[in-house]
Amino acid sequence: MLDESFYKSEIRDGYTITEKRKKIWAKELEILIVFDEICRKHDLKYYLESGTLIGAVRHQGFIPWDDDIDVQMFRTDYEQLKEICKQELKPPLYWQDIYTIIEEQEVYDDSVFRLLPFGKIRNSETTAIEETRAPVSMNQGIFIDIFPLDDAYDGQGFTSEMLELQKEMYYTVFAEDELKKTIRSKDVHTVIPVKDLEIIMTMPLIERFKMMENMFISYSGRSSRVSHKFGEMIWGMKSLEKKWFDQTVRLPFEGYEFSAPGDYDEVLKTWFGDYMTPVVYETHEKVIFDPDRSYRDYYSEEGRYVGAPADID
Repeated sequence: MLDESFYKSEIRDGYTITEKRKKIWAKELEILIVFDEICRKHDLKYYLESGTLIGAVRHQGFIPWDDDIDVQMFRTDYEQLKEICKQELKPPLYWQDIYTIIEEQEVYDDSVFRLLPFGKIRNSETTAIEETRAPVSMNQGIFIDIFPLDDAYDGQGFTSEMLELQKEMYYTVFAEDELKKTIRSKDVHTVIPVKDLEIIMTMPLIERFKMMENMFISYSGRSSRVSHKFGEMIWGMKSLEKKWFDQTVRLPFEGYEFSAPGDYDEVLKTWFGDYMTPVVYETHEKVIFDPDRSYRDYYSEEGRYVGAPADID
């Protein structure tokens, strides 16, 4: 358990960390500790990533102005993890992905669907509301994000045609309108025949998502490079050498140790360049955090978001 001193406001690297942020950190850290225990128990490999990895290397903990925890793992381990978590996580912790979101909803809502192309572990007794339009049936407790790593284009085992196939399937899910405009063009060339694309786009969104994920899974083990498919296609994140993950190291993080890629320096330089020079940013400025109350307290009896209870500052 965290020492009481952890929760006190302090200044790190010239940045004031409030008691509330410390409480948020503590809830996230508690989730990460359980996640780490599950992975070690079942021999699943995972790696701290992005700002969490920078924090471990540069600060031996959270980046002072950061407010989340991100980890990544190869697709094969990710697929095992989500089934294990559904069995082994004890309340208030809860595994969430697009499939559990669909199961939770009384009325299917595409806007909620588009939020989650990866996994989360949430604490149901806390609040991290990312989408006020979502019904209370969608768990919105404080979370850690878990991203699957899939094989990426390397020009050898993973060809350009395979990359184009994945992009086209991605567009059927996340850029449907853009794809419809494209296939109306007389000069368009697609790897998936236009007639097949038109049929695919008549399918329910969740079925398209399953097809896309199955395509990612089917290409596993073909490439020397990996990527976050959604980060690659949405934000243009660069792919990474698979060999950088051959070894795992344990790095200090807020008094604990967690797993990181052996060649974390190469990973961070590829994504962030000079990652040792701090840059102040806000990661979830629109998220409604409350480490002391459940997200359910922000909803009416009818299940609609109504805002903070009157006795919350």
